[in-house]
Amino acid sequence: MSVNQHLDQAAGLRRLLAHHSKQQICFLSELSSAHSRAILLNFAWQLIPKGFDVELFDLVEYANKPTNDSANKVYLIDVKLNQLSDSIISTLSNSDIVVITKADAEAIKSTYLKLKTLHKYLNNQVFNLLVIDTSGEQATLIQRNLIRTSRDFLGLNLVSLGWIPNDLNWQHSDQSLDTQADTATAKAFSKVLEALLTTPSSKIDNSLLGNRYV
Repeated sequence: MSVNQHLDQAAGLRRLLAHHSKQQICFLSELSSAHSRAILLNFAWQLIPKGFDVELFDLVEYANKPTNDSANKVYLIDVKLNQLSDSIISTLSNSDIVVITKADAEAIKSTYLKLKTLHKYLNNQVFNLLVIDTSGEQATLIQRNLIRTSRDFLGLNLVSLGWIPNDLNWQHSDQSLDTQADTATAKAFSKVLEALLTTPSSKIDNSLLGNRYV
């Protein structure tokens, strides 16, 4: 990739985030802390080289963070599905929400039940579904069924972000940017991030949705 192409990508992403008033992204899951942190780090690694100041928090840390916002600041927040309560609704309502599920039946059922609870408080929110540790074919089937069920029975706006392959290497959160940049999994994270930032919602300037940065 040329220098000019890289700068064009960075500028495009900045334009998206500049009109993307919620510069905090909540990642909801029932994963272990180490697993979910690895996911946040992989998303951070997609943003940092493009000039963004990224901070990672769990929900408790974020509630107590000092105010230090800037135009290029992006907060990635780890939220456990079993932490859901009235006290975090405000944070969620001002965030993009990524709901992460594994491909097993128990995880899918639990995710649906938590979405049902969340929808009571955030009925106008867009929920973004990410399936991890699976194949594309299986992820597509899971997303289709969850999106249809959530729409028909909850009236919930659930959209697909895609999937992350079953690759244990990306779960090692101490790996450097250089070891991640050209892997298939890194490309999958990049594609998911693009889908998130270009998801139509009332918080995004829809005139910018055609500006792709990948």
